[in-house]
Amino acid sequence: MQNHDVRARSTASSDQVWELLIDAASWPSWSRIDEPVVHESTITSPDGRDGIGAVRASRSGKVVTRGRIVFLQPRSRFACEGENGLYLRNYQAVIDLSGTSGVDTLIHWRGSCETQWGTRWFWQRFMQRFMQSMADGLASHASARRRRSVASVPVWQPVSEGDGQACQCGGGHRAGAAARYRLLAGEVRATWPGGAGADRRRRPW
Repeated sequence: MQNHDVRARSTASSDQVWELLIDAASWPSWSRIDEPVVHESTITSPDGRDGIGAVRASRSGKVVTRGRIVFLQPRSRFACEGENGLYLRNYQAVIDLSGTSGVDTLIHWRGSCETQWGTRWFWQRFMQRFMQSMADGLASHASARRRRSVASVPVWQPVSEGDGQACQCGGGHRAGAAARYRLLAGEVRATWPGGAGADRRRRPW
């Protein structure tokens, strides 16, 4: 029996990491899988969020592998087992996500399989390196997505204008098009540069 046990840490939350892990279509963007093989997959969901029993087929190079989802605990654990192939048999994998304070998720990816006699040394090293690259790819891709989402959130900065608490909203607007806001009784009054139709009220949340 061959075993692999790898870890990687992401600055994304467990929710953000889970969104990538559960979505089969996202795997080629962060793993060594080239593409899903849709016509050889079964019991899959159109939105990519497959449930227990779904068989996912994927291609890496010329090799097509199939894995069945056997356990799901949202944002926490993903487990699957692979169909027997030419070189590997009885493959099982468990991916655990753990984190605190909503960010900084630890990915623990471990599994086991049986190999042909005389090839144990090769598959032991290969699977350890391969799965480490999978965990690292998942972690880094989730972190990058989190950074992009944070960068797109408007930044509220105090400015001095008239009475009350005024703020400058930037970061989420195009350059030169930031609006000026004044907080009034739980509402935001937006004064847009240019004058016409200046004051518009809306709830900020």
